[in-house]
Amino acid sequence: MEDKLTELLKSIGLSQNEVEVYIDLLKNKASSAYSIAQRISQHRSSVYESLRRLLMIGFIVEIQEDSRKLYQTKEHTAIEEYLNQKLSELKTLTPFLKEITNTETP
Repeated sequence: MEDKLTELLKSIGLSQNEVEVYIDLLKNKASSAYSIAQRISQHRSSVYESLRRLLMIGFIVEIQEDSRKLYQTKEHTAIEEYLNQKLSELKTLTPFLKEITNTETP
């Protein structure tokens, strides 16, 4: 099942590093970038970049605990919410797509 999740996440535009970070956070409680980097054997700078992207698309949240930043996944519905948002964006572009499409239907 994890392979299917990996392929799905890649198909919606996540990089291999982002997928590894996200799946690690799914399996573990709130973690620092350092802890994630150690578990998945990536450089911390790569993990930070992946965390920024995952935060931006709404798959994870940042938690301030004392003086540390921790990261954890949002609800399991975050992927579905992201895809619904993209579908909504596509629907607003449909008239434009129809207007510029230069194909003839047989």
